[in-house]
Amino acid sequence: MVKDLPPIVFVHGWKASVLVDKTTGEEKFAYAFSHLVTGRGGGGIIDLPMEWDNSNNSRQVVDNLEASHPCYDVKACCFTVGQIYGPMIQHLKKSRDVHLFAYDWRRELAETSERLEQFLQQFKTKPQVIAHSMGCLITLNCL
Repeated sequence: MVKDLPPIVFVHGWKASVLVDKTTGEEKFAYAFSHLVTGRGGGGIIDLPMEWDNSNNSRQVVDNLEASHPCYDVKACCFTVGQIYGPMIQHLKKSRDVHLFAYDWRRELAETSERLEQFLQQFKTKPQVIAHSMGCLITLNCL
């Protein structure tokens, strides 16, 4: 690992994080082949909460799901049928200090950008951010 290089923060794209139940830790959404074919998944459980909580600075209502980590691959019937971010993350970790910023892609961008800003403040050295797709929009809002 190269010690004199800054850490890397990776911010994934839209629908590319594993969503888990906050209480049980059970995966409720992990990118699967059926999601690619139909564009749907989770039997409605991942529907975006569209209500707004006016008592909480007009924020989007929170449900019981949270992002645990970026999707590494695509599965069909328990078999890996394609790669998403896994190979890139593994390659980067061979030589760099890599930190993964997982977010719930169903949430509003401003809220997620605030979370990313807080996440970036933990580093003593300014990290390099690698972002993809919606992750670029979230990162751009932090600049």
